[in-house]
Amino acid sequence: MVSGRRPAGKDRARTKGKAERPFYYIQEHLLRGLQVKSFQEFEEKITVLRDEYNQRPHSKLKESPEERFKREKDHLRPLVFVEPTVLHSREPKKVSNDGYISCAGNLYPVPMRFCLKTVWVESIYGRRFRVYDEKGVLVSEQEFNLQKQKERPSHPEHEEINKSYQEKKVMVRSTLVEKFTAFFGETGHLYLRGLKNQVGTNLYWHLKEILQYKELYGVEVVTVAIQECLYLSAYHKNSVKRLLEGSHPNTPVEFNPATINFPRVNIKRELSFYSREVLFGE
Repeated sequence: MVSGRRPAGKDRARTKGKAERPFYYIQEHLLRGLQVKSFQEFEEKITVLRDEYNQRPHSKLKESPEERFKREKDHLRPLVFVEPTVLHSREPKKVSNDGYISCAGNLYPVPMRFCLKTVWVESIYGRRFRVYDEKGVLVSEQEFNLQKQKERPSHPEHEEINKSYQEKKVMVRSTLVEKFTAFFGETGHLYLRGLKNQVGTNLYWHLKEILQYKELYGVEVVTVAIQECLYLSAYHKNSVKRLLEGSHPNTPVEFNPATINFPRVNIKRELSFYSREVLFGE
């Protein structure tokens, strides 16, 4: 026969209060009015509270929880192993084209190889999160930001890409300057100095355009035009271009088949060569 009465000590108001009493103590002695800037600071404060509480003698047991635990820990049974992946659910997230995912209103960087792909985000008690690829391989693990981001966080791979781009740009600019001064000599050095004062960092575009003129007009003609620009203090690639427009470009002679004299060959064929045999039924 099954009794309808509940087992003693379960779901009673008195027992329920005992179970909730530790949370009330933490709330009144730590959480109320607490302000922290990070989870690390919160962990430090709650660790201090725990250590102080565990060293206080209990009113009935007449010993502290720490002393009681030392006597009883050898008699405790080990915890049952639980697969961590069962505890936390994973949510799919689409990675942006610049390597970020959005979680709780903030952006977090992930490796650039996952751009425009789907990853799985596993939240761990709202404090940390893990990112997995579509095969379940762990990609990264980060902490949630407590405050709303005011600007996009820096991406480690972006810094490497920018560094590589800057190094390449410096190398290209150095090559342009070397070519310009090698072709136009001292005239090129003087023009380069004035061009830098006139147009600033945009001078490399002017150098690239002027270097292309030498392919059409030749180095000597372009050098003369640059010297004229120095005399006029006209530091712009269009000034060089206007001076070169009156010159004759060194254009190669275009191939014209009509101007080629082929040997005359007398070819004669009988009209029967163009006839064909008519089959029956056509």
